[in-house]
Amino acid sequence: MKRFEHPLSIKPSEMIHRVLLAYGCLLLITGLIVTPPNQLLPQLSAILVSSGVLLSDYFVLGGIGPALVNAGIVTLLALLLSRTQGLSYSGMSIAAIMIMGGFALFGKNPLNTAPILLGNYLFSRYQREPWSRYLYIGLFSTCLAPFVSYLWTALPFSPVINLAIGGLAGIFIGFAIPTVAPHTASFHLGYNLYNVGFAAGFIAIAIMSVLRGFRLDSQSVMFWRKGIDIWLALWLAAGCLALFLLGFILAEQKLSTLWRITRHSGRAIADFVFMDGVGPTFMNMAVMGLLCLGYLLLIGGDLNGPTLGAILTTIGFAAFGMHPRNCAPIAAGVWASTFLLRYQPADPSIQLAALFGFGLAPIAGQFGPIWGFVAGMLHCAIVTTVGSVYGGLNLYNNGFTAGLVALMLVPFIESLKREDESNAA
Repeated sequence: MKRFEHPLSIKPSEMIHRVLLAYGCLLLITGLIVTPPNQLLPQLSAILVSSGVLLSDYFVLGGIGPALVNAGIVTLLALLLSRTQGLSYSGMSIAAIMIMGGFALFGKNPLNTAPILLGNYLFSRYQREPWSRYLYIGLFSTCLAPFVSYLWTALPFSPVINLAIGGLAGIFIGFAIPTVAPHTASFHLGYNLYNVGFAAGFIAIAIMSVLRGFRLDSQSVMFWRKGIDIWLALWLAAGCLALFLLGFILAEQKLSTLWRITRHSGRAIADFVFMDGVGPTFMNMAVMGLLCLGYLLLIGGDLNGPTLGAILTTIGFAAFGMHPRNCAPIAAGVWASTFLLRYQPADPSIQLAALFGFGLAPIAGQFGPIWGFVAGMLHCAIVTTVGSVYGGLNLYNNGFTAGLVALMLVPFIESLKREDESNAA
C-alpha cells in the first residue's frame, strides 16, 4: 500500500499539477454522473458541431452533463500537453489551464481548438524554440476557436473543403497571436490581465473584415440558461471550500498569509505562487470563487455555462493577479453603471461584464478603488457593443474590452498624477 503523502511534503509544482488534474477529473466525472448514458454522445455531438459564437451556452445546446464532460476533456488535454512539454507549474499555469475548462462550457471544444494549437506548435518550430515557451499563449489563443467552427459550417463548399479552410484559419490564428500579443501588452502596460484576448480582438477584426468582403458575416447568438441549480451551486461551493482547506494546510494554518496577497496591485506579471506560495494562492482562488458565486446570488443572476466558465476563469486568475481587494471595485463599478445605462445587473452581458471585468483589477490595485470603480463603469459601457465588430467570434470579448479601457484610462490617470505631483512641487 502506498504511504500517505502529507501535502507539505509535495513540491509546489507537483501540488499544482495534482490540483489541476483533480479539477479536470471533477468536471469530467460530474458530467458523466448527471448525464444518462444513452444521451451523452448525441448531446456531446451537438456541442462539437455548434459554432461556439458568443453567447453559446453549452448547458442549453448539449445539457449540463455533456457541457461538463466537454470541459473536463479540454482541461485534461491542456494539462497533458503541459505535462509532456515538461513545464513547471505556476500561477500562469493555473490561469491558462483553468480558463480552458471555463470556456469549454461556452465556445471551446477539442475539435475547434486543435488547429489553433497546431499553429502555435508550428510557430515554435519556425522560431526554432521549444514548444513549451509558447504553449500557454497557445492555450489562451484558443479564444478564437469559434472562427474554426464558423468556417466549417458557413462556407458554401463541400465538407472536406470547409474543414480544410477552417483548419488553415485556425493554424493561422495559432501562428499569428504569439507575434501580436507581446506588442499589445505594451499598449496597456500590464493593466489588462487578459492580454491575449486583447491581441486576439485585433486579429478577429482583421479576419472578420476579410470574411465580410466575401459576404460572409457572423452574428452573435443568445443561448442562455436561466436560473441557478442548487446542486450546481453547492458543487461549486464545495469545490472552493476543499481548495481553501488544502491551501490552509499548505500555508501551515496561517490565515494571515492569505491577506498578504492583497498587498499586490495585480499588475502583470503578478504570479502569486512565486510571490507568496502555493498555500495562500489556493486560499485566494477559493475565496474569489465563493465571492463570484455570492455576487450572482445577490443580483439574482444565473449559474450556467458562461457564468460558471467566468467563475472558473476568475478562480484561475486568482493565482495570477486577482484578489478581493482589487476586484471588488470593478464589480461595484459594473453594478453601479446599470443605474445610468439601459441595463440591469442580471442581464446576461452585464453578469459576464462584472465577472470578466476583473481583468482590469490591476487598475484598482495600482491606482486605488475609485479608479477601479471608474474602470468597471467604462468596461460595462463598452463591452455591450464591441462584440459586433468581430461578429461574436472572439470568446475573450471582455479581454479585448478591458484592453481598450486600460489603453484609454491608464494614460489619463497617470497624466493627472503627474500634474498633481508637479503642482505639489
